[in-house]
Amino acid sequence: MQDSRDRIAEMTKRLDKSKIDASGLRKRLKDLDAQLAMRDSSITLMKSDLLAKDFQITQVNDKLTAMELEIAKREAVILQQETEINKAYMAMGTFKELETQGVLTKEGGLIGIGKRTEVREDVTRAKFKEVDVRTLHTVALNAQKAKLITEHPKNSYRLVEEDDKLAYLEIKDAEEFWKLSRYMVVEVR
Repeated sequence: MQDSRDRIAEMTKRLDKSKIDASGLRKRLKDLDAQLAMRDSSITLMKSDLLAKDFQITQVNDKLTAMELEIAKREAVILQQETEINKAYMAMGTFKELETQGVLTKEGGLIGIGKRTEVREDVTRAKFKEVDVRTLHTVALNAQKAKLITEHPKNSYRLVEEDDKLAYLEIKDAEEFWKLSRYMVVEVR
């Protein structure tokens, strides 16, 4: 643009020095100069529009970054809550082992007859192994006998026998199995 202006100015000077009557040429040079001025103002206007749009894009990017950060925070909270919701607690062993650990006790009965094995009321979570109900499908038993001390619907699990031994406890329906209690105590013999 500047080169064009300089060339028009140079041509105008030459025309003034030549003393030739070229009014058509002068008019043409004036028109070209006016067109350049108009284009120059148009370019200036476009530059200011571009700067405004850049500012708007920066604002949108800042909002997007803030939203992404908020989404990440919410996803972290959801993941933490989901993990917490899917926690369960398991203890397994012989009666003596579980009694020594403070998990089981014998209650009721008369003179040692008719006592029932129960989970101690004062037992803490620290005595249990934490498990995820979404991923726990089997529990290895490797015992002659096994008994669930905690209550779980009978149709939600099965005890699988292999080689005349109880090999494992299979949880067939996790949602149903953990519905009554988030604790599982298995007594093996």
